[in-house]
Amino acid sequence: MDNDPSANAGRLKHAMPIRFKLQEAVEKSGVSIRRLAQNSHVDYKTLHRLKTGRQQGVSFPVLDRICHALKCEPGALFEIVDEEKHFDNGPRSIKPEIDG
Repeated sequence: MDNDPSANAGRLKHAMPIRFKLQEAVEKSGVSIRRLAQNSHVDYKTLHRLKTGRQQGVSFPVLDRICHALKCEPGALFEIVDEEKHFDNGPRSIKPEIDG
């Protein structure tokens, strides 16, 4: 395995933003964010920040609890967003930053 940082330079020049679709998942399931907080044992404030895009990441344990409570797969909660649409309107997204 090569640990040379320059080996990855230029491999991924630009990554598409990833949006966490909690609002859509909650609407589809018919539960409120408050009920999801109770069912998932995830703090309401955390869920609200995820729903509004103010939180930029989610841990695997939190994702697992959300998926279990909503009876969905993790893939149902994420989408890759076209950059032009992402920056023109809509909530913030999780956008990976790659140095290189």
